[in-house]
Amino acid sequence: MKKILSAVVAAGLALGLSISAFALDGGGIVKPRAGSEVALTIRSGDTKVAGIHFYADNDPDQFYFNVNTDMDDCKFKDLFADQEAYYYEFVVDGRIPSTSLPTVRIFSPYREEVDGGLADRWYRLKIYEVDGDTLTDVSGDFAAMADDDGNYFFDIRTRTPGTYILAEKAVQETVSAAVNADSPQLKAAGNQTASDQQSTQPAKLPEKRVKRMQPKKD
Repeated sequence: MKKILSAVVAAGLALGLSISAFALDGGGIVKPRAGSEVALTIRSGDTKVAGIHFYADNDPDQFYFNVNTDMDDCKFKDLFADQEAYYYEFVVDGRIPSTSLPTVRIFSPYREEVDGGLADRWYRLKIYEVDGDTLTDVSGDFAAMADDDGNYFFDIRTRTPGTYILAEKAVQETVSAAVNADSPQLKAAGNQTASDQQSTQPAKLPEKRVKRMQPKKD
């Protein structure tokens, strides 16, 4: 069975702005209010998994939103067999009715498994995008962030959330030499990590004192 996670929206008021509130169990139809702020946080139990944030336009359409996290559905799963990797397939049916690029967020699932060296390990995480038969390193397209509640996450601004793999380490480029013409292809993007690209400016989500993290200097 696919691990389709339920979505719970963080609701409230901030600076007088109206926030559209939804409760989605196993995915569902979202119908924002015109001009409202929309914040969806996907959870597995008490653990934050992923989310999306945007400001609705003046004539918002409804859309379906969900996330599949079943690594067995990933055609590249064998490339990550030697490490702990996580799969995020954003399922969106319909146009996201946002006035600007929505912010898509992936929370780091590794934070509670690191003893003493959380930051060092976190900065080495890699993010790959699955697009058909192509696997591409897109770590540099994400902004590495953290908040005062101890949540570590990666943000990207896009109208078309895709399918991503969060990995402990880079897939070796030598793997591509063993892939034949009829198999999925691997695109490497150098040695970028999620904190390498400083130009990414994600929209501010309604988190407590969200801040950009900087890599620890040697």
